[in-house]
Amino acid sequence: MARDHSHPSAPLWLLAELTYRCPLHCAFCYNPVDYARHGAELDTDTWIEVISAARELGAAQIGFSGGEPLQRDDLEALVEHARAIGFYTNLITSGIGLTAARGVVA
Repeated sequence: MARDHSHPSAPLWLLAELTYRCPLHCAFCYNPVDYARHGAELDTDTWIEVISAARELGAAQIGFSGGEPLQRDDLEALVEHARAIGFYTNLITSGIGLTAARGVVA
């Protein structure tokens, strides 16, 4: 069966770049280091709306990235919401900021 190219297909994967903040300054990184110039980050409720909308469109997988996503205090809440609505989740991180207290998000 031929695919109908008159309508775009549903997204399969969402890359959620949660923040520009990062404690590293890698020479190869495209992430801006002048965070203040790029405005405020999306708040938790707005990210939850974005995540929900992507799932409603049919996306099945979400990657949480940045900058360094562990710089966000609400990362666990965002991952928990994504998992609750059926996303397969990925965390794209350097690991800086991951502590025993923060633990593994299930």
